[in-house]
Amino acid sequence: MVKAMDYILSAKLRIPDCPPQLIARPRLMPHEGLAPITAVCAPAGYGKTTLISTWAKSLTMPCAWLSLDATDNDPTQFMLHLISAIQSQYSQFAQNSTSTLTSTQLPAILGLTRSLLNELGKLPDNLCLIIDDLHCLNDHLLHDALAFMVEHLPPQLHLIFISRNTLPFSLTRLRVQHQLCEIHTEDLRFTRSEVVQFCNEAMQLNLSAELIDILNSRTEGWIVGLQL
Repeated sequence: MVKAMDYILSAKLRIPDCPPQLIARPRLMPHEGLAPITAVCAPAGYGKTTLISTWAKSLTMPCAWLSLDATDNDPTQFMLHLISAIQSQYSQFAQNSTSTLTSTQLPAILGLTRSLLNELGKLPDNLCLIIDDLHCLNDHLLHDALAFMVEHLPPQLHLIFISRNTLPFSLTRLRVQHQLCEIHTEDLRFTRSEVVQFCNEAMQLNLSAELIDILNSRTEGWIVGLQL
């Protein structure tokens, strides 16, 4: 008999390690608690995953992490990994749903999403669920499932989406109701003081103020550009 764990790649559920040259960025930390939904959207190389992994390690609530790739466009694989991410913090979560996904009779994806939301509503404590590389997901049924989760979010759940693109569902209602935290490219760019910290403290380059200004201007705070 096929077991659910046979489908799970455990590396996708691990919170990434922070780089050794990590620059503390207190201006981007969630000082007033997490919003129900956080969207971190910027091109590659702006430190999205590093920032949120720093968040995850600073929060007092349990944090579940799921890194997506192209194979997660299969609804069964996506749901198994999503449930497994939550089970990393609550081991008894949605055991029946996991068994159903490994059977030959698969439930409708929105029906399963509704069942998971009901299960999430029974959690005894808050949970931060982080979904990284959301841009890898292009299946419209899965987009609809995530949109359904966002619209019917239990009070215990805080969702963080990390993507190179804008999110594939509307956030207008959340934005109007001040239930949304958005972090974009302009927020993630290194400030001049962060460029100084990176070059002269983390990398120990001892660059002059003039060279710092040139680097800051040419890279426009793009973190990978500075590393290169």
